[in-house]
Amino acid sequence: MLNSRRKRINEVRNKQTGIAAICWVAVAIGGVAALPGTAFAQTPSPLGEWQYSVGIPLQKMWQPTIPDWQLRVGAAASFQPRYEGSDRYHLMAGPSIDVRYKDLFFLSSGEGFGVNFAQGPNWRASLAAVYDLGRRAHDDPQELNGLGNINAAPGLKLSGEYVISKDFPLVLRADVRRYFGGSNGWIGDLGAYMPMPGSTKKFFWFAGP
Repeated sequence: MLNSRRKRINEVRNKQTGIAAICWVAVAIGGVAALPGTAFAQTPSPLGEWQYSVGIPLQKMWQPTIPDWQLRVGAAASFQPRYEGSDRYHLMAGPSIDVRYKDLFFLSSGEGFGVNFAQGPNWRASLAAVYDLGRRAHDDPQELNGLGNINAAPGLKLSGEYVISKDFPLVLRADVRRYFGGSNGWIGDLGAYMPMPGSTKKFFWFAGP
């Protein structure tokens, strides 16, 4: 009886670890295929804001019971314009940190500090505090001459994600962010992505507009 219980505990642990590894690899690979950064400025980390949550809404489709705590730590890199509209590119690298408590609270280097205030088996809606690193005039002296800097600024983000189905795991995502200071404006994103052929329990890759 004791051996059977230990075996069951190990199976659950291995399953949870496998899913965490899937999401971490998705983040790392997402950095290689990163899209340009947010408008007029840069996100606080190398990846686009949406890439940090890749795989999160899919998790409950295969694991209805979410572990109380999930921690993912890694590194990410992307080759992207110095600012939106720039023809000068640079390599941006840095940490990828993601901490989640149940299906409620999260602290992420990309998603910010927030809460899923509404959720279902295949969707979630969240509100988070975020920040933007801004943009420096010396990023492109010729094109930005006289335009000055855009300073770093805090903001709020409202976002939602919806998974079509387990058989067709297309994730639809939308978010809107309001920054206070810096660019002092609104930024919105619409997107979709899904796992590509060749994805396994230990290796996932995603694609989408």
